[in-house]
Amino acid sequence: MHNALRVALLFCCLCTAVSTAFATGPLPDVIVPGKPPITCWAVYDHVRLMEFVLGTRLTTGQKEVFLATLKKECAGMDGVGRAAFLEARELVASMATMAPDQREIVREVLREDFENTAGEDASDPAAQLYTQVRDGVSKTIASQGSYTVTLQALEAFSEYVGFARAPEKPEKLSGRERDGLMRALTDGFSKLPEASRTGLNGFDRTWYLLKAGWLAADDATRTRWKAGLKESADGAVSGKGIGMAIDLKLWQELKDVAAKAGETPDGWTATPALIVW
Repeated sequence: MHNALRVALLFCCLCTAVSTAFATGPLPDVIVPGKPPITCWAVYDHVRLMEFVLGTRLTTGQKEVFLATLKKECAGMDGVGRAAFLEARELVASMATMAPDQREIVREVLREDFENTAGEDASDPAAQLYTQVRDGVSKTIASQGSYTVTLQALEAFSEYVGFARAPEKPEKLSGRERDGLMRALTDGFSKLPEASRTGLNGFDRTWYLLKAGWLAADDATRTRWKAGLKESADGAVSGKGIGMAIDLKLWQELKDVAAKAGETPDGWTATPALIVW
């Protein structure tokens, strides 16, 4: 699905200087060796463009699927294809200085190309991921007034619960547990206090900030947070109602640390201080 980048680059006539400094992140600097090498920035930037088009943040599990796909695709590329693939760095960096209306033009160009590419090869794993996330963003599983929980937000919340159980080695919830979370949200969302509904509204973005906060915090702060995270995870699967899993005070602490590190739900820092995976 990387052909979209060439379309957008030609369309925007970009000329922004790009920093080559690397941020702290979970991936090695080089993902696929060769000439030129495929760097971690290529992965981060392609993920960010997909998120931008779909108006969400991918979960770690979704990013891992995308990473595995990119490794396979890039391993077989020639030098010209690799160079085009790496142009994502220039596009993402340029978007940091674009006006909102310019960014929306880029979004529409990318969306059209992504949709066309996904429709041409439904068997491609990257196309499948794009379609899955696109549909998840638009599918509402619980709502009350102006507050909604989408399927993509549920995926994020499910991943959060697995993380909260064991932050150093996050678990993946079983199908039964994930189904239980969906039922709890479907049955209990309208009964939650407004503050709790606000906390779950747009949780796909919230989860990104919680991960950023954890990454930016020092060891002492993480140790203090662990008990609250475990209690939150236990509450999510306790059968006592989804409200037991919502710790707004703890979430705000994590988000505050993320904000101090310069993170926003959908910011466009060209070379971010944190790489949130």
